[in-house]
Amino acid sequence: LLIVVVTLLPPAPSSITGQQIAVNNVDPAKLIPLKVEDISGVARSDWPVEGQVPLPQGQASSISALSILRLNGGQYEAIPAQFQITTKHADNSIKLVRYHFRLASTLPANSFHTYFLYYSPIPQAPSVPNPLNLQNVGGEYIVTTTNAVGQLVDIRIPQNSFRIASKVTVGGVDVWPTDASRGF
Repeated sequence: LLIVVVTLLPPAPSSITGQQIAVNNVDPAKLIPLKVEDISGVARSDWPVEGQVPLPQGQASSISALSILRLNGGQYEAIPAQFQITTKHADNSIKLVRYHFRLASTLPANSFHTYFLYYSPIPQAPSVPNPLNLQNVGGEYIVTTTNAVGQLVDIRIPQNSFRIASKVTVGGVDVWPTDASRGF
């Protein structure tokens, strides 16, 4: 069991932003605990955290396979993070990686939170089954696709008008315009 104590840095502007994303089917064998501890007696909120951690040979060849997770109410969440490969094994897999992230919740004075470096790609949301389709029909472009819940989206764009769209339909329901005299 490897426990890594990391460094809390003073607050600074950061490009590490975003939402926490729920993660399912986490392989516990690919979690490395990161103990983030305050020993100064001052509560911390949104502070940057950085450190380095070694990875087993052959386990990750790219930083795209890495993520920082936290356990929140029994559910793992991915935390926005940045990674930098420090050294590689002979097989070109990552040997030592540097990570940077911000505290996802307030760290009370003289306490610690445990985060995890996860070295397995997090499955992405399934792709939309219907890609974007564009047709040029009778003086207008017709763009069709499927939204995230599987509804057909149909957008009509006039070629010789200053309107961006003359009609938008989602799931068979006209959503634009609500009045035929308008366009956007």
